[in-house]
Amino acid sequence: MDRTAKVYDEVVKCTVSSGTTTWEKVTLSMESGEGCLSRTGCSCTLIGKEMYIFAGQEPSSGTLFNDIFKVDLETKTLKRVSVNGGSPPPRHSHGCVLLNDKCMFVFGGAGRDAPLNDSWIFDSETCCWTYPAVTGAIPRAREMHTAAKVGGKVVVLGGRDAGGRVLQEMNVLDIEKLEWEKPRNTGHPRCAHTCVPVKLAESLVAGTVEQGGEEGQRGLVILGGFSGAQVENSVLFITQDLSSVLDVTDQVSGAPPAASFAHASVPVANEATGCTEAILSFGGINLSEDCGETLLSFF
Repeated sequence: MDRTAKVYDEVVKCTVSSGTTTWEKVTLSMESGEGCLSRTGCSCTLIGKEMYIFAGQEPSSGTLFNDIFKVDLETKTLKRVSVNGGSPPPRHSHGCVLLNDKCMFVFGGAGRDAPLNDSWIFDSETCCWTYPAVTGAIPRAREMHTAAKVGGKVVVLGGRDAGGRVLQEMNVLDIEKLEWEKPRNTGHPRCAHTCVPVKLAESLVAGTVEQGGEEGQRGLVILGGFSGAQVENSVLFITQDLSSVLDVTDQVSGAPPAASFAHASVPVANEATGCTEAILSFGGINLSEDCGETLLSFF
């Protein structure tokens, strides 16, 4: 099988309804006549009804980017964002997460010569980057990690450090204080995984299913990735208070997901309750094949 890297510049929309997925290619109009160059390792962050694409790498040439494009999901237009002031160094395989209704937070990633451990905040209203004065136990440099928001905290999970070690630590940033807490050991080394914030109608506690109450059970679901020893197909759940990491692979409906890394995952919410009823995972690879879609349902 030909495993030569290939990058795409297409946009595809997936609609999930009653456990069925429908895919369609979306044609974007270029507001300025300039398209977004094909890339891998970029991040996509939804701010309102616009999707912000940041950084990445063109693998054939090795060119790294630090540019931003935004896609208006209503008008289906693509536009390069003109940044006011300076920008972060170019990178790929970084962590990026929405902080509030207008700002996204970026941590680390693969730089030109080595992994990074810097923090940046982009304001979509002012189109300005800031380099915040974070304190505390600043995480070590890494790439292929994830970043997710839980309550008032950003959780950076796993990744691979400059020595090629796959990390099993969870680093937590207090958003209000901009202070990093002491890292916690998850017991599960992971890189090139996905981390999805969820609100479940029922809670997962110590491997058993209990009612989650009116507000549901919030937390993070970790899918797949590389452990340093093998490509994983496990489903892990981190409780909202970040005190427990549970293997809930057996509590997912249907067949277990295929082992994969470097995939993408998003939550699928029930329109009536707002609770997460499934997670859609797409793409990625394992040692023998490129992977397609997986729709994981809970309970």
